[in-house]
Amino acid sequence: MAANYDEVEDLILAYNDAGVIDIDEALLLHDIQEGKNPQFPYWTYEKFELGLMQEDESKAEFRMLKMMFWHCTQHFDFQSSLNAITE
Repeated sequence: MAANYDEVEDLILAYNDAGVIDIDEALLLHDIQEGKNPQFPYWTYEKFELGLMQEDESKAEFRMLKMMFWHCTQHFDFQSSLNAITE
């Protein structure tokens, strides 16, 4: 079973505390195993509501008019996914 990020971090610190690896090795291991996906604070942003956006705001944000989103949902059949986002 693969260990998650926190478990590996704890092991690196434990091995360093026990003297199995020195601080340079611990820092190197930390840099190597560090997660590649950044943690964005999504909970601090406002809920996305396409229905409340104006057409010009939609075009500025997405390079697409709001009405085109609805057209794409019908054309590509992902209406249920978009409903889940906008609810």
